[in-house]
Amino acid sequence: MRRWNLLIAFVLVATALTGCQASPESEHPAVAVVRSVLELRTDSNSNADEYRPYFADADVADQLAADSGSGESPIPPWTDVYVSAESTESVDVVVIWDVTEDFDDWPTGTVFMVTEAADGWVITDASEVATDVPEPLDTVDE
Repeated sequence: MRRWNLLIAFVLVATALTGCQASPESEHPAVAVVRSVLELRTDSNSNADEYRPYFADADVADQLAADSGSGESPIPPWTDVYVSAESTESVDVVVIWDVTEDFDDWPTGTVFMVTEAADGWVITDASEVATDVPEPLDTVDE
């Protein structure tokens, strides 16, 4: 009987811990790439090597690093990051910005084109969206 109680307790604890963590299956890998870049930018990271794995063009990583390092975030906070479109080789990832007084000229959103490459997903392009921000996809097959 004691063994069953221990087993049940273990299952309950494992279930509770699993429920507290975000499931890796719930986020598209392209969204994870964009989130990683957003976090680097928010931290004002000036190390180009840390940006490079996320971009198809290494020059973009150099430019972002050069634009960072002041100690203050060069981007506003964001409220949402999601997939709005996908094809066999690319995904559009939308970032909705929480435009604050310090970033009053910032667009409502940015659409990042993220392409599947040999080493994973990389950002290949981005465009600002002032109005008509693309809606999230209802389902994303990964």
